[in-house]
Amino acid sequence: MIVNQCKKLYRLTKRMLIVVKSRRSICKPRPSSMAETKLITDLRHKMNKLKSKNIIIENEWAGRLNQLRQDFKSKDPRNFLNWDVVNQTMFHECREVELDYLKKLNDWPKWKEALQESSVGCPRRYSKLKSSSGNLIHSAYNLARFLSFNNLNITKLDVIFEFGGGYGSLCRLFYKLGFQGKYIIYDLPEFSLLQEYFLKSLNMDLNVTKENTSDYHKTVTLISDTSELAQHLPKKSLDMLIATWSLSESPISLRQNILKSVGNPNNYLIAYQEKFCNINNEEYFSNLIHLYPNYTWQKYPIAHLPPSHYLFGKKNNDQNSPEALY
Repeated sequence: MIVNQCKKLYRLTKRMLIVVKSRRSICKPRPSSMAETKLITDLRHKMNKLKSKNIIIENEWAGRLNQLRQDFKSKDPRNFLNWDVVNQTMFHECREVELDYLKKLNDWPKWKEALQESSVGCPRRYSKLKSSSGNLIHSAYNLARFLSFNNLNITKLDVIFEFGGGYGSLCRLFYKLGFQGKYIIYDLPEFSLLQEYFLKSLNMDLNVTKENTSDYHKTVTLISDTSELAQHLPKKSLDMLIATWSLSESPISLRQNILKSVGNPNNYLIAYQEKFCNINNEEYFSNLIHLYPNYTWQKYPIAHLPPSHYLFGKKNNDQNSPEALY
């Protein structure tokens, strides 16, 4: 009996060590370089200059934004991926099933290369793939599931629009997979500044800007004002709209504003939870499908993340199909 108890204790201790190791940062505190100091100083300066705008958000997000501002004032941004407010809102530890799915893809070597994690923000390593992080793997899984529905060639896309871009991780992944065009992110002002800091820190030769530019080559445009959205969008249809658990966490009025502004993208990658702040998202997105009859849709639950769902859409080639009914 004692031997069996010792074995159980050993196995439990081993599992705990694996969890602890997976939560360790892949970088250690060190003196900041001149480039890092400049980015941090610029970030804090812009954060302090942010004015309270009449932005429609749910009440629980107001507290998170205030906490994020306080953290940037008092903490080292080079460790931002270990802050509570970031972990609660935009860093998701993937499930093992997600990595297993990616490993079974025919082009797994390409994905594995793109999953090489950066030290920016000090992300925690994922225990089953220590060269990456759980959040990056999770983002890759979402994209891979969409590509199984619509086998797009990422390298041939021109303009992608993401509503709610986290800290910029998915944007980074697209470029690492070969995307060369313009990536537009709409988000709250505080998160836009975080995205600017993260993407500029990567040294990936990206043009990260808030200005309107006709140069699409490896340009990331960060927007936090819906009134400015139209001037940044291309005259032709967007290649892709992405909203993973962001559209479903927004007030209905903001959702409608965004969807009207972006027109009729060629593709939709949406993930959502069934309910949020008394909004029935299952009903909302089912109705959305009917508003866009010129698309082929696929909607299904994410088995390992209940009660979340995927909603994928691609525009039909039939030129006589009706436009969206918004």
